[in-house]
This record gives sequence, structure tokens and C-alpha cells, in this order.
Amino acid sequence: HAVALFSMAERDLMDGKAGSAFENVQRAIESCLQSIKFGCQFKLLGDLYSLGASFPPNVFAEDEDDVTESMHHVIRRQIGFVSKGEGAFRRFLETQTFTGLGEEERLAIRSSISCDIAANVLLQAQILPSLRGSVEYDSRNNISSEVDGLYERAADTYRMAIEENPIHAASWCGFGCAVLNKDPLLAQHSFCRCLQLEQMHPDAYANLGFLYTSRFAFDASRSTMEALTQVADTPMMWMNCAFMLERQ
Repeated sequence: HAVALFSMAERDLMDGKAGSAFENVQRAIESCLQSIKFGCQFKLLGDLYSLGASFPPNVFAEDEDDVTESMHHVIRRQIGFVSKGEGAFRRFLETQTFTGLGEEERLAIRSSISCDIAANVLLQAQILPSLRGSVEYDSRNNISSEVDGLYERAADTYRMAIEENPIHAASWCGFGCAVLNKDPLLAQHSFCRCLQLEQMHPDAYANLGFLYTSRFAFDASRSTMEALTQVADTPMMWMNCAFMLERQ
């Protein structure tokens, strides 16, 4: 039941029906919490909370005043919602016994869940800067250190996932996103390593293209975007083209 609601939520979100999608997410979470018996249910719960990062902040408002006057609290509420996913993924690792699995399979599962944890923390880091746009934001209360802390925590968890399973492509891609601002060269290496492991990984192509554009390496960016068109039909290509036009 919860899996079906999750699928419906993703579909409604893609169709621009954020309100309906969030209702399905809440119903799916309630269904999971009522009867958690297996580790895989914690995994699903984590995915549901992580999906909260894809919603516009207003769906987390308790009433209209929250949207018009207390966006700061709305965004904090969204981050709090998403962060519950991190806890759910960690509960999976705590409860999973891996009975009957070999060492290689066990490490592969642990690596995948560690990647999920890191991705959740990365989502929190990406939402947090939205506070600067709220009416209540006080520039004297700098959130940069909090954002940096989340990016560092995400990077550390991705490193852990890579140590457990060095051929997990998604971990390399996520690690590149986590270190992008601090170490662009390491990020480039991470995206390229992801593509070595999984040549059809669209996010790695897109992130690599955006990285090249941000460094004014337009020829390399165009080449990367051309490769992306062979992998997936994604708006990321057009977004990157727009960024290049802005910088030329």
C-alpha cells in the first residue's frame, strides 16, 4: 500500500500537483509507521521523507500566514521533515541483520544505504540557503557554517559508502556534488569516476556539464551535454545551455 502511494506521489509531483502528492506521501508514511517489521520498510520510510525536498516549501505551511509571514519557519519545517529520512535510513542499518548474505552482498547493501543517508544530508544542505530569502532572515545570523557542516557531513558519509563499495556509481556522483564548492577538481574526478562505472548515468553528465560551465570551459561543457543527449532526454541540457549563454 505504501509503495503504491509513493508511486502516486511521484507521479502527481511530476504533474505539478504538489498538494495531492504531499497528501499521498503523508498517507504512505502513516502506513509505514503503523506496521514497521522489516528493514526494507525503514528504507521506504527514508525515501518518503527524502522526497520532501522536491516539494515547494508552502506545502509544509500550517496555514496561510506561515507562507506570507513566516517562511523561515516553513523552510525549517521542511528541513525537519526531510531530516527524518536520515534517521529512517540509519534505523535500517541498525535493524538489518544481513542473515544469509555473503560479505560482498552485505557491504553492497550497507554502501547503498550509506549513499541514501548522504543524499538526504545533501538535500538538507541544498534547502537551507533558501532561508536567506525569507523576510525573517537576519544577515547577522550567518547560516554559512551550518550549510558547510551539512556538506561536510554528506561528503564524509559518501566517503564511507565508497570505502564499503568502490564501484557504487551513485556514491561517486553524490560525493562530487558534496565537494563541488570546496574542491571542484575532486568533484570533476568523482563525476568522471561515476561515468567510468556507469556510462548511462545522466546526473553525472549533467553535473559535470554544470561544473564546466561554472568554470567557463564552454567547449568541454558542450561536449558533455552532447553526450548527455545520447543518454537521456532531460531539461538539464537546456538549463546548462541557458547558463552558458548568460556567461558568454
